[in-house]
Amino acid sequence: KCVPSDRIIFLKTHKTGSSTITNILNRFGDKNNLLFALPKYGYSLRWPAKFQVSHMAPLPIQPHILANHARNNPLTLYEVFPKTSWKYITILRNPVMQYESLFHFFKFSQLLKVNGHPKEALSMFLQSPRSYKPSNHHTITHLVRNPMLFDLGFEKEYFDNTTALHAYIDFLNREFDLVLIMDYWDESMVLLKRRLCWELDDVIYLKLNSRVNEDKRGNMSESTKQNILRWNHGDAMLFEFFNKLFWANVRAEGPEFYNDLEELQKKKKDVLNRCV
Repeated sequence: KCVPSDRIIFLKTHKTGSSTITNILNRFGDKNNLLFALPKYGYSLRWPAKFQVSHMAPLPIQPHILANHARNNPLTLYEVFPKTSWKYITILRNPVMQYESLFHFFKFSQLLKVNGHPKEALSMFLQSPRSYKPSNHHTITHLVRNPMLFDLGFEKEYFDNTTALHAYIDFLNREFDLVLIMDYWDESMVLLKRRLCWELDDVIYLKLNSRVNEDKRGNMSESTKQNILRWNHGDAMLFEFFNKLFWANVRAEGPEFYNDLEELQKKKKDVLNRCV
């Protein structure tokens, strides 16, 4: 029988359901009396700066889990949390949905001074995104292009370098033991459970920070969707690669995967009925 993993590095990405994963890890850590790497100041490990050991609050012994916002800095992370002992995990989302969510959530139309009706701001911005400059040096504007790649440590000056993009995606494939996909949440939870050798109860969740008015946005036009993919070409490549890998991983689990999936969905209904 496999041994449950309790050493986990979860690198959060923005607007991808990361807070729910952090909540699941917090609950597991609490249940099993594990130590967490926490920020020295504030709620993030100095994001958008790349992770450094000095960003963590000092602890007398090595923490088991890191799950606060930290920008990927692989070699430094490996020094503190060697890949031989720690499982590295992250989560991605369809870049069209992620970018639309992020643009509205962080009020990019105001930060970038996009004129006109807020509902039209995203499509207006995407018509000539390079002509907009942030009105101030708000740290969140680091996410104005290829936000998932930025969170995962890729440098902005290489966003238009396809060779560098391919090389970095290959590198991320070696770095991460598991890349979850928000768009297939239940399947992601079953894969997480199976890869970490946890119980299904460990990955039951109620979504955190979900946009209350998710359905009120109205449908994006096809041209806006295409413009999001064009502007975030790197994130589109990243998602395409790891989405394919995700389904290859699901297939490799065999038919038992779907028994777990069915059971997870049943347990989730029970929790919803009890708690909401």
